[in-house]
Amino acid sequence: MSLIPDDPIAEVRARADIVEVVSDTVVLKRSGRNYTGLCPFHNERSPSFNVNPERQIFRCFGCGEGGDVFTFVMKAQHQTFPEALRTLADRYGVPLPERQPDSDERARIREANESAADYFIWLLEHEELGAEARQYLRGRGVDDALRKRFRLGLSPRGWDGLHRHLLGRGVPVEVQEAAALARPRASGQGHYDYFRNRVMFPITNEAGHVVGFGARALASDDEPKYLNSPETLVYRKGNLLYGLNEARTAIKTKDRALLMEGYMDVITAHAHGFEEAVGVLGTALTPNQARALLRYTPSRRVVLAFDADRAGQQAAERGIATLSEVTQGVGLDLRVLAVPSGKDPDAYLRAEGAAAFEARLSEAPVLFEFLLERTVLAHDTTRPEGRSAAVAAAVPVLRRIASYVTQDHYVSWLASRLAVRPEAIRLELGRGQRPPTAPTQGPTPRQAKKLSTHEAERILLYLAVERPAWRETIRERTQDIPFSAPHEPIRQALVRLVAEGGALGWPRLLEACQGDAELLQALSALSFTDGAAWGDQEDQVVEDCLLRLEMAYWQGHKQDLMDQIKRDGDPTGEATQRLQAIIQHLRGLDHRWRKMAASGSPG
Repeated sequence: MSLIPDDPIAEVRARADIVEVVSDTVVLKRSGRNYTGLCPFHNERSPSFNVNPERQIFRCFGCGEGGDVFTFVMKAQHQTFPEALRTLADRYGVPLPERQPDSDERARIREANESAADYFIWLLEHEELGAEARQYLRGRGVDDALRKRFRLGLSPRGWDGLHRHLLGRGVPVEVQEAAALARPRASGQGHYDYFRNRVMFPITNEAGHVVGFGARALASDDEPKYLNSPETLVYRKGNLLYGLNEARTAIKTKDRALLMEGYMDVITAHAHGFEEAVGVLGTALTPNQARALLRYTPSRRVVLAFDADRAGQQAAERGIATLSEVTQGVGLDLRVLAVPSGKDPDAYLRAEGAAAFEARLSEAPVLFEFLLERTVLAHDTTRPEGRSAAVAAAVPVLRRIASYVTQDHYVSWLASRLAVRPEAIRLELGRGQRPPTAPTQGPTPRQAKKLSTHEAERILLYLAVERPAWRETIRERTQDIPFSAPHEPIRQALVRLVAEGGALGWPRLLEACQGDAELLQALSALSFTDGAAWGDQEDQVVEDCLLRLEMAYWQGHKQDLMDQIKRDGDPTGEATQRLQAIIQHLRGLDHRWRKMAASGSPG
């Protein structure tokens, strides 16, 4: 970071719009002065993620993540600060000075992956060495153009062909290991390739960099048939979708994403004209993968097309649950493609063709109809006990529906399907549900003795930023009282910035704390304090908080002296005199508190 001057950083910060950047990952809705959405950093059903456009800060009140636009890009895209800076600079057209070759480990791993991908492509295209693999791909309907579009390759047959090639290209052993391309031999002498004699499917991030590989065995006795890169510093399979770079234009054009399970499913779909197809990477669909899809589909149209076997259907249902949670309230048009039993999308497309597949796509049932129909078919509904069991199994599905109107529609649909009264299903829906409770309120501003010192510090720091008239009072009354971590560094930054002169606001404070993730989280929490709740009683709020900190500070001194006297005695009487002075001071603070409370202070 020291290689990058301050001016470009400030320019990127000024040009970058955090709402625009976050909207690439999170579906945001306006809520008063803020924007809210589902947090991309933890699973949640109700939005607790907030973005403040005025202060250019985000904050999740569920998991505590927070910071500025740089922090968001770093966390969302797993980048270092220099990488995030360059990502935003490229986006907003801010020129950055040329830097020295990047020695960052992430960059070196990506460079190793790119070199490996180029080597795999060379082997596949080699007239003799790649003949068998090209024949296999042609048999799966992959022509030359498609092979090159997805950068398909071939790993060498021998034990260390890639390892020796990368050494010759200047890629050190430790980088090969970090990229999961080579592993040390059990004997401790030398290394061997992680991938051998396999068709290689490069996996790229959204910037187009190769971050990992999927690999399909060519030999029938080579297990496992499919082998994926283990997770590395740059590869997190739950954050990526296979083929998204190749599919994003088609997804936007067709306003539809087709989600599949395997690499060949995706490539075969593209070969048949379904270029909006992408694939999960051996996991159930994750929230980050779901959000990546939703960025490119304005009408939120997603069709799931997983294998027809039991494992595929279970994966589909897990993916459905994730998508429905991530997109609550967004109006997602989510459908599930019913592939005939015994076939996966790849096999069905090659056997039946694009027209038949498109017909099934057009008939794909919507999410909840698919789930409820499967629930019904899993029970013997000719008997009362079977119908009762089907309703019990359907209740969790119905409760997942956020819209009461939509829920009522499916209650009626299920009642008709099972030949039972809708009222009976509604009774089951209400069984065991807790009545709604009133939202809890935060501590009232006046209750100094009930406020925690942490809360008092937070309020005072907020007011010191937002209300210049209070800064000197707060500085003077707290200058000898240490704040708790991480509030103390924020206070010190405030004091330093005030001394330097110039306008003081959240962006300047954010810049002063840049590079410290814990400080940025605390600062984002601070910035979302609801100062409007205090109305015209800020003077009382300030006095309450100052009193709380002073009382806590002197109570701590009192306890320390009492412990010292108990441990060491007090032969000179000096410690006892100081103790009496502290007790007297505490009585004065308590008197001020009682007088303030009796005067009818707020709360």
